[in-house]
Amino acid sequence: MVGNKMSNFEKAWNLLKNDDIYGVCPLCGYDAEEAVRYQSKQNNEALSPEEYAEEVDFYLHHHQCPAKRP
Repeated sequence: MVGNKMSNFEKAWNLLKNDDIYGVCPLCGYDAEEAVRYQSKQNNEALSPEEYAEEVDFYLHHHQCPAKRP
């Protein structure tokens, strides 16, 4: 974050976290839940609800959203 200004992604991320919109980037539509489901199926993994939530959060926050680019 530059100065006290929030980027569009940070604003959307706060909205996402505060309004319980879960698993989909509100700016580009990236579906982190689907990515985690696909990865789990490919690796034949059974994730606990906590592990699943952590993975979704990680994928959602680290995906290559165009709004993150300066």
